[in-house]
Amino acid sequence: MLHRWGANKKWSEITNDAASAFATRAILSQPGDYLKVVARDFFRSFHWARPRFPDESTYNMYQFKPYVEIDGNGQPKRLPKWSSYAGGRTDTDAFAYEQGPPETRVVHPWADIMSGYQKVFYLRGIMLGGILLIGLYGVVVRWRKFGGPVVLPWLGAVGLLLAPAATAEFDYRYVLPAVPLACIAAAITLRRGVTWANWSKYSPKRRAASAPNTARS
Repeated sequence: MLHRWGANKKWSEITNDAASAFATRAILSQPGDYLKVVARDFFRSFHWARPRFPDESTYNMYQFKPYVEIDGNGQPKRLPKWSSYAGGRTDTDAFAYEQGPPETRVVHPWADIMSGYQKVFYLRGIMLGGILLIGLYGVVVRWRKFGGPVVLPWLGAVGLLLAPAATAEFDYRYVLPAVPLACIAAAITLRRGVTWANWSKYSPKRRAASAPNTARS
């Protein structure tokens, strides 16, 4: 739909309604395919490596670079001059919002530190999956309390990963805020350790067996 009306044209109510109707009809006519695509994008978060998705340009936007990118004229790259709301342009809108040049500045030696840091310290996707599983355990063993204090950060982390896959497309920028929420859920779960006793303590059989019995005369 974006290509049909042109990338530089305003996204009007008519184009929005047309795109919404098209998406709704596509999902309702092929729900299985829709769920398959959602699942595929959701599990992109848990790769061992970091695939270059959706393309090289977008992937590189999330990398710390200790240098200023140069355009074809040998000048520092500026923001793209895309059309924006009410006939404006993205570069001038950003300039007005920042009350000055909106481009990121490279400051040494901090830029070099961050560039080197990301090459050594990182969290693999499958590790994030393991952290989420620990939080899920914490939710399950507290099922009588609807997950207790674990459920809110755990649902927040899963929602940040699932919502983009269900509504648009997987993007690495949504994985970053999901990590601390997943870690909070796992930390609450592990604060007293993970043992079989913790599981059995919440089981119906254990609770029934531990209930006081009153002898009848």
